[in-house]
Amino acid sequence: MKDRGPWHSADTVGGWTNHYWRMKRWSEAARKASYIPAHETDEHLRADDLFLSYCIWAHSLLEWIVTDHPELAEQIKKHVYGRPEWDMVRSFANRTRHFDQSRNPMPKDTYWRLFRVAVPFSKQLKGTDFVEWVVYYDGKRHEVASIVRNIDEMWDNIIEQMGLDQNQIPDELKVDAEG
Repeated sequence: MKDRGPWHSADTVGGWTNHYWRMKRWSEAARKASYIPAHETDEHLRADDLFLSYCIWAHSLLEWIVTDHPELAEQIKKHVYGRPEWDMVRSFANRTRHFDQSRNPMPKDTYWRLFRVAVPFSKQLKGTDFVEWVVYYDGKRHEVASIVRNIDEMWDNIIEQMGLDQNQIPDELKVDAEG
């Protein structure tokens, strides 16, 4: 486990497990905001932010796990690299964080667009018009909620395969009552 010094900080207490649960909270918020009534304009303005923030957290989870478990670095990277979910989240997170993509190029030239669309017949079926956030990625249309669910499932499967426990906070990262 990486020594984070004598001072505890809310972002480092719990190491990768804290990061995992923070990613899950972003996941829930992004999924909820991805399919909403058209009249909820404030939510429309937040939906893309929530999704892209989730992607940044989901992408950086790899670095957190590798930092806390360097002995698993090569093995976990083999589980992650090349998966379509990883390629997507990496592309979304890197373009969101870096204005100049030449500084951190993607493994392949992946074009994507994030936008909202009207849900056909939602007024007839639900009594109001709904919109859904989607991503056009690698020539295909993907619903944001499905992308988030698939990335979450990818991480849950990898964590299980690696024998890690996202519910356990290592003793050296716990804050005592006086801390």
